[in-house]
Amino acid sequence: MIHAQEEELRRTHVVFTGDVQGVGFRWACQQLAGIDQITGWIKNLPDGSVEAELQGTPDHIARFHGNVFNRFKRYNISFTYESNDIELVEGERDFRIVR
Repeated sequence: MIHAQEEELRRTHVVFTGDVQGVGFRWACQQLAGIDQITGWIKNLPDGSVEAELQGTPDHIARFHGNVFNRFKRYNISFTYESNDIELVEGERDFRIVR
């Protein structure tokens, strides 16, 4: 009997722009990442944008983005993938806010 393989993990580097600083954006992303089983990190950049690395299945990453945009739908937010597939971080267990 052949078992379906679990969906493979991916890691992406993304930059969020718009109204993403001073609105609880990183904290909300940390909370949503836990719901969507995403690991990685997020931090503010000096230019007013927010940078993150997200690790999870493609479906979980897509759901995370949908949840972020739903949570901040009244804000002007966009994002750009800087790299769609970067090296996975083995053993990573959480999504943290870094400085």
